[in-house]
Amino acid sequence: MTAEQGALFPAGDGHAGVLGGVPFNPSAVLRSLRPGVDAGQVRAALGRFTPQQLNVVHHVVNSARNVMVVATAGSGKSTVLRTTAQVLPGGLTIGAFALNRSIAQELRGALPGDVQVSTFHAFGRRLVEERGPVQATFVEWKRLNIVKAILKEAGAYSAGVAKSLLSLVRLSMVHIANSADAVLALAAEQEFEFPAGLDVVGAVRAVQDRALSDFRTRGHFDYDDMLYLPLKLGYGFESLDVALVDEAQDVSRLQHRLVRHVVGRRGRVIFVGDDRQATHGFSGADKGGLTRAAEVFGAATGEVLRVTEEEVLPELRPGDLVICRRNAPMLSMAMRLVQEGVPVEVLGHDLVKAMEGHVRRCFAYSFVPDEVEGRRHEYGMSLLQSHDESGLRGKVLRRAVEADMDLPSCVAVPRGMDPFWLVGS
Repeated sequence: MTAEQGALFPAGDGHAGVLGGVPFNPSAVLRSLRPGVDAGQVRAALGRFTPQQLNVVHHVVNSARNVMVVATAGSGKSTVLRTTAQVLPGGLTIGAFALNRSIAQELRGALPGDVQVSTFHAFGRRLVEERGPVQATFVEWKRLNIVKAILKEAGAYSAGVAKSLLSLVRLSMVHIANSADAVLALAAEQEFEFPAGLDVVGAVRAVQDRALSDFRTRGHFDYDDMLYLPLKLGYGFESLDVALVDEAQDVSRLQHRLVRHVVGRRGRVIFVGDDRQATHGFSGADKGGLTRAAEVFGAATGEVLRVTEEEVLPELRPGDLVICRRNAPMLSMAMRLVQEGVPVEVLGHDLVKAMEGHVRRCFAYSFVPDEVEGRRHEYGMSLLQSHDESGLRGKVLRRAVEADMDLPSCVAVPRGMDPFWLVGS
């Protein structure tokens, strides 16, 4: 796929415009819908779309190029993505990629039934299981066990060093850091500390070599392999005619590469996202993901607007999705919405179960609301000491403490209430 094959969503245009001499014709779009697509739903969407949204549909229907839609929160990106999937011509193999299972489930309910909707990892896992040389078996701690073995052989094992090396291995995969300089740059950026005699680059490569050999001989794969192995072994190349990517601002370099791999030289990609809503940098998402996607796939971005929490709260309605890196700000917003009479459901991990142990230790004896911050500070210092004694250092140490302290922070959201109302005591 070359840069010359890219298309764009010109957000500044005030009309649907003309593409390659072909004016936008909603009636023609409705007449050419493939079987199974709800024509009434498409007609209603086109009838209320802005000129900019119609431009997206125009490019999807009247070109075979890549399209990137960059727009702010509340601008109808989800509706545009659904309509885009509906107006694609018949006879195509269409896939839609989501960042997590919740988003994937929502997309399945919104997109036509012939669109293959999955998370990136679920898509990769299917390729690994279907095309592996031997019976594929998921082994969750595969790379951790390999890391431990290599460090013990080098006489450099400790729990902290193993955790840092495993993190570096995973980051080198996510960022496609193949050279020695790139691996060392990642280690420096993350402030990993390793024993002086350890060949860090050699250890990273040894982990990857053994992980690949383990898959080829025994079929063992882990979560990281789901994206890595299809690229390394060529599984699924050019298996999709069209790839739809939702929340594209949080896509990692490795996920970009997987998308490019499965559409190959003849397919096309349609990205939808907003780089001001990026929330997954902590998990390896490309900080310049949308810009990089525009360069890699030859597409151009549109206008992005920044809004504050105060501005977005009145716009939220049942069915909207809010994503946050931390739990405490999300619960704060949830409480404010509940007070306004807007029903809220918090998705993801079981926060109550995760919080209970931390909360009971942090607030072990009676207190008044003004003492909450002091208690959290004291507890944070004890966690810092505990993690430091376990061998964690640098950014890994800070992240571990931040993750732990996020949970007690949640109980400070409803100020003036009994904090244990959230854990049922």
